[in-house]
Amino acid sequence: MGVANSSKHPSFRRRSEDEEEKEGGRERRREEEEEEELEKVKNSALSFSTDQVACLCEALLQAGNVDRLHRFLSTVPPSAELLRGNETLLKARALVAFHREEFAELYAILESHDFHPANHGFLQDLYLRARYKEAERSRGRSLGAVDKYRLRKKFPLPKTIWDGEETVYCFKEKSRNALKECYKSNRYPTPDEKKNLAKVTGLSLTQVSNWFKNRRQRDRTPSGGTQSKSGSMERLTAFLHTLSLSHASTSTTLAELESVLKARAVVAFHQGRFADLYGLLEGFPFSQRCHLLLQQLWLRAHYAEAERQRGRPLGAVGKYRIRRKFPLPHTIWDGEEISYCFKTYPSTREKRDLAAATGLTVTQVSNWFKNRRQRDRTTNGPDRPRYSARNTARILVRFSTVGRCMFSSVSSKERDMIILNRTQRIRSPEEIQ
Repeated sequence: MGVANSSKHPSFRRRSEDEEEKEGGRERRREEEEEEELEKVKNSALSFSTDQVACLCEALLQAGNVDRLHRFLSTVPPSAELLRGNETLLKARALVAFHREEFAELYAILESHDFHPANHGFLQDLYLRARYKEAERSRGRSLGAVDKYRLRKKFPLPKTIWDGEETVYCFKEKSRNALKECYKSNRYPTPDEKKNLAKVTGLSLTQVSNWFKNRRQRDRTPSGGTQSKSGSMERLTAFLHTLSLSHASTSTTLAELESVLKARAVVAFHQGRFADLYGLLEGFPFSQRCHLLLQQLWLRAHYAEAERQRGRPLGAVGKYRIRRKFPLPHTIWDGEEISYCFKTYPSTREKRDLAAATGLTVTQVSNWFKNRRQRDRTTNGPDRPRYSARNTARILVRFSTVGRCMFSSVSSKERDMIILNRTQRIRSPEEIQ
């Protein structure tokens, strides 16, 4: 109560009013002093040399005091000779124009003078940020990565602050060429050579070292496998040229004949002779153990033909349409689509049986059931229907085409046998819980 009453006392009100007057007087004196200093600077600005102006602007730029920098630049007449060729002053004016959101003036400053490459990074950042702010203001929302990319393509950097060379993953083409030339002569450069490369390319010593390390790893990994594969394919092609199916002996077994046809199909695929490949695959009924390899060749050949015609890689939908348009021939396919059978909570023994029948691991089988239960739980919600033991065993996932199976492929006879043998010992989800 004492504190509340003291704020209403006349003497307390007089003291607060006196303090407010003193504070207002201090602010007025400070403003007057700043105006006097500004007048002095205005009167003496024309007497500054170019180096002095550049030094002052550089100091204010490093300090990041845009307000003081703006007040100082207002003392320099636009028609003064100091503005001509003084990049530090022009850079300062560009920064002030950006912070005051005078973007037209900023663009005019950046396009009116060929700046030194040392200032390109700072001015490019101002230019792009100004474009982003203008777009955000006009659209009324913040920009995403795609929006910024489109703006950079729509408003490329002016030649006055850009050397015209694209930067890909922080490496310019000149820097990349210099690194490649050094790599051809020496794959393991010395520390001195790395330092010289860093100076020439403008990269850091760590970037140069990492580039050489990654390049050696790329050359070490794929080249050996590619060369050996191409060499094996050449030897296989040369061997097949010595054979002729029309002169094959009568004692030749079906397996040997099938192996020759399969080898010819592989060679035709790698040589891009897809018409010959299709003729081979459709002209002989292959055994089931060859179906998987030949089905892959058939589909990959049709994908490659479609990509060549369209001039672009195929997506998932494009490949699906190709599979529907060009179904597998019956010579490499038994004509039966793949289906799946499962119960909601299989036992450990049933998981082992499924793993042995499908060629998967027990972990893969368990993860498949777990993920499927989660998808059903998310889709149907808590009020999903409860399945009986027999209906749970008879649940079948939607048919899919050959080669697109998430789980094990089984024929209809095998599926019925599995269901018949296991429905006797299947428990319902209610019993499990």
